[in-house]
Amino acid sequence: MKREKNFYYFLTMIIFIICFTTSIILACRTIKVGKLAVGASILFYPMTYFIATLFAERYGKEKTFMMFNYAVFALIFMAIMLTITSCIPIYGAYDGLDKIFNIDFKLIFASILAFYASQFLNLKIYYYLEGYKGFKFLISGVIAITIDSFLFIMLSNIGVLSLGDSFVKFINQFIMGIVMVIFYTLCFTYLVDSVIKSNKKELEIEKPKVKKTTSKKRTTKKETK
Repeated sequence: MKREKNFYYFLTMIIFIICFTTSIILACRTIKVGKLAVGASILFYPMTYFIATLFAERYGKEKTFMMFNYAVFALIFMAIMLTITSCIPIYGAYDGLDKIFNIDFKLIFASILAFYASQFLNLKIYYYLEGYKGFKFLISGVIAITIDSFLFIMLSNIGVLSLGDSFVKFINQFIMGIVMVIFYTLCFTYLVDSVIKSNKKELEIEKPKVKKTTSKKRTTKKETK
């Protein structure tokens, strides 16, 4: 059982960190979804709320905040490595990866600030609300993605876009973010129920073991007397 717990613990943490760091790289690319021009990260970043809530349901909030710190450390480390790599001359012709390797540290700062604020709000609101878990995740996710999109776009575009253009970009990102949160809510509801059921089964299995060990101790005490 301990091996299984460790496996799911580290697997979930790795997926979360990959999803977060990859989203920051994708933030450099603007895509068009219908009539909306949005950052490519909006398709995958809301998944971090989904994974964080699942992780908190199984392992608690303290370990979840530790996971946030690991993700930020991984992002900073990745940015440093990409920056060092960008200083080395490219062999041969133009490879088209300049935007990926030329990391803007203003973007990193904006993403870290937005990340902490939105993830903290997501968990706080989720645990504050009562009722159906899917509804709780939907409300907390919408509020979190709103704060995240606003902070990230406004801070990362200072001196690049005008205030009006930044606000238009925020509105597009916000609309697409809500769509993705609704999508992940459908996935979340089923998975959280399965996680809670598995936790209950584990507790039911562990309780009889505790009773058996206590009964064995009593019998050994009687024998010694």
